[in-house]
This record gives sequence, C-alpha cells and structure tokens, in this order.
Amino acid sequence: MVLRIDRHQQDYPIGYIVDLLTLPNRLDVAMALVENAVSYLMGHHINMILCMFMKNHPYEAILKEMDLL
Repeated sequence: MVLRIDRHQQDYPIGYIVDLLTLPNRLDVAMALVENAVSYLMGHHINMILCMFMKNHPYEAILKEMDLL
C-alpha cells in the first residue's frame, strides 16, 4: 500500500490511497490494509481520503463495507 498526504492547503489536508496490492483472493489482507490506512490518515486529521480503482474491482466491496464509497 502507498499512502500520500497533500498539505498544499494547510487547512484542508487530503489523504490519498495511491496503490493497494495483495496476493489474489486475499481480501482479508486488503481490508486490514485499508483499515490501517484510514486509521493512519485520520490520525493526521485528514479531511478527505481519495483513491481510484477500476469499477467492479473486488476492493470496491471493501470500501463500501467501510462506508468509504
């Protein structure tokens, strides 16, 4: 997983989940990584978290389950 925090606007930092890779069919690992990323970013007082992935990708279900989508 690759994360980034953009603090270009000091009062409105934005967190990015840039890349998320796991072994095939390891959605449990992806879920743990996303949970860890959200916790990390929230700990840095991020106002928004952005990530991009292909429509209907299995990770979409993880983001929906966590109320991030």
